Amino acid sequence: MKNKVKIVLLIISLMLVLGCQEQAVIEEANGEIKTSEPVNKETEIPTTNWDQEEVRIVAYGPEGFSIEETTASVGDSLTFVNENSKERDITITLQKDGSRTFINAEVIKLGEEYSLSIEEPGTYEFWTLGFPPKGKIIIK
Repeated sequence: MKNKVKIVLLIISLMLVLGCQEQAVIEEANGEIKTSEPVNKETEIPTTNWDQEEVRIVAYGPEGFSIEETTASVGDSLTFVNENSKERDITITLQKDGSRTFINAEVIKLGEEYSLSIEEPGTYEFWTLGFPPKGKIIIK
């Protein structure tokens, strides 16, 4: 029993240490998100490209997302909708260009949505905390 408690405490400690590592500064002002790191220009793969002002992405939990990859423009509204099949709240995380720049959305309750706009071009991978499927948004 003592060994199990030690293992659980070790795992929790590791999660805390890894979660508290230094991340790039993210400033949020008037709903705009800016990062302190320079943009990493990558070769872009052609994807669905819409002339839109809003991209709606439904999160289904372990089943993934309604959109796996899309393109949007700087300043477009990105809206994540929680339709989690596990019927629980979710948190969406976006990672810019594989760097240590992360954007963490607020907790999204079941049936509700969260919107944000990104003001820096780049490739942003996104996922739901606790579920493996990922998606990608290319901001031009």
